[in-house]
Amino acid sequence: MPSTSIVTAEARGERGGAASDASNEERGRSRQPARVPRVLLVTGAYYPEISAAGVQCRAVAAALRGRARFSVLTTAVNAALPAIDTVDEVVVHRVSVDVRSPVSKASAMIRFVGRLLRAGRACDVIHVHGFSQKNLPTSVLARLLGKPLVLTLHTAGQ
Repeated sequence: MPSTSIVTAEARGERGGAASDASNEERGRSRQPARVPRVLLVTGAYYPEISAAGVQCRAVAAALRGRARFSVLTTAVNAALPAIDTVDEVVVHRVSVDVRSPVSKASAMIRFVGRLLRAGRACDVIHVHGFSQKNLPTSVLARLLGKPLVLTLHTAGQ
């Protein structure tokens, strides 16, 4: 069985000790207040349309109001809903789609990717809810934009 050893930062010749502690204190005094993280929530539906993910995202955005700034990118089957809206102080970007039409679904995916590029640049974290055809382009674009990606599955196995 291989042995395990713990190597401290001092042993590796890295900063450490009292001088390092003093410089850490100096940096602490000049630090800016922490910036509120900007989180893009990606869902299949959002209020007033209903989905498990959308309901949970809305609840989380309300519970964390002031500690994070949320925006939503979602699809909508009701074409009468506005493309950009504000719901409970959360900006919502909707891409309308007729799920019965392959042409509408292809067009919606192109528009979704465009909206994701714009919204993704303005956020710190992309949080995808559920498993759908949106996951692959969202994962690829998050990687290209250098954004952390969080995936939450809802109602799986129930």
